[in-house]
Amino acid sequence: MREHPTPESLDRFLRGELPADEGRAVLAHLVRGCRPCQVAAAPLVRLLFEEGEPEDAEGCGELYDEGFDRAFAVAGRAAVRQEREDELVAEAYAAVVAHGHAGIQDLPAPFHGVVFCRALLRRSHELRHDNPAEMLQLAKLAVLGAQCLEPSSLDVLRIADLQARAWAELGNAERITGDLAGAEGALGQALKLFREGTRDPLLEAHLLSIQAALLGDQRRFSQALELLERVEAAYAEVGEHHQLGRALIQRGLYTGYAGQAEESAHLLRRGLDLIDEAAEPQLALAAIHNLVRSLADRGHMRAARTLLWKNNARYEQHAGRIDLLKRTWLEGQIAAGLGELDRATARLTEALDGFEEAGLGYQAALAALDLAAVWLRQDQSQTAAALVEQAMETFKALGIGREALAAFAVLQEACEHGVATATFVQQVSTFFRRLEHNPHARFKSSA
Repeated sequence: MREHPTPESLDRFLRGELPADEGRAVLAHLVRGCRPCQVAAAPLVRLLFEEGEPEDAEGCGELYDEGFDRAFAVAGRAAVRQEREDELVAEAYAAVVAHGHAGIQDLPAPFHGVVFCRALLRRSHELRHDNPAEMLQLAKLAVLGAQCLEPSSLDVLRIADLQARAWAELGNAERITGDLAGAEGALGQALKLFREGTRDPLLEAHLLSIQAALLGDQRRFSQALELLERVEAAYAEVGEHHQLGRALIQRGLYTGYAGQAEESAHLLRRGLDLIDEAAEPQLALAAIHNLVRSLADRGHMRAARTLLWKNNARYEQHAGRIDLLKRTWLEGQIAAGLGELDRATARLTEALDGFEEAGLGYQAALAALDLAAVWLRQDQSQTAAALVEQAMETFKALGIGREALAAFAVLQEACEHGVATATFVQQVSTFFRRLEHNPHARFKSSA
């Protein structure tokens, strides 16, 4: 951005209302150190990130008593002891939780830059499952705050570390919200700042794990797996068991996407043994769901059902709407594998309707294929053909590749001639599930 952003653009940026590309341009302009625009973004920048004695600390309320004010004033001039800084972060974190990114500029003074950046990063990370849009905005503010820090609060190397963490959190937020190009740029900046800082091996492992997640979203699994092995080695060396387990689960997921079901299950189990489930219950749930998926894909339907039933409480406590739909879908597939066709029909129909309502066309089309296979086993060929046609139209609209369309054309022709079998439909469905995560998958029919 060569020109200064307009006041309207600054206001919309602070409230998270700018499109992704415009928001990135405004953020880049601010973090490059444009003082007039930083001042124009007041009270946000001035209130939250500038250091030193507050101009006016009156009327701050019970949360900001006189002793708290003095603590922040001292913190603005020198590094505070870690335990005291943690207490201040907790206070700032409570304010962020209460107000959210849109109301932060209305908070009473004072805040200290390092403390508030840490609070923003903590809250941003916590929101990754529940509110990705809010996560993104808090990460943007953390980047802005980290770039405004001066060596009066921390030494230069530690400032670079904090800036690297902030850019990494922004990259992760952009990845989660679907802006993969933005995520790549932010992570590149994070790695650059890492090299300018203390080069803490745990910080490097954290950055590499986020980069591996981005590579996974980009379907570059071989590169993601290589990075994760480095991450595991770093965490194993210092005894960070939870983070090591997290990396193993991540590697297990990607190994499963690559079609290596047994190795995937092995890695997932190792990861589950190491993680602190109380700290990340959604991570444990993801690992368990994929273990069930692995068992079902290898034909161990009864074992898959048992594991799923044992973990129903976890789903009810920690699963979101889409996770619950995926469980219903998996229940239908398991029922079909056990020959319980009425139950399979009910569960797969419920999953299909739910995916359509949620706007998840690809998953809806896959559920339609699974349901078509069940109808064929009940000699309902016309109903099955209609579902295959429905799935075909969805895949066409989503722009799937030529080979995938060729596989579907064979299935469609078989349906038109009344010779499609449930086995062949299931093979096509399995192929498209693999294709969702692996664009290089190739269709091989044994029918």
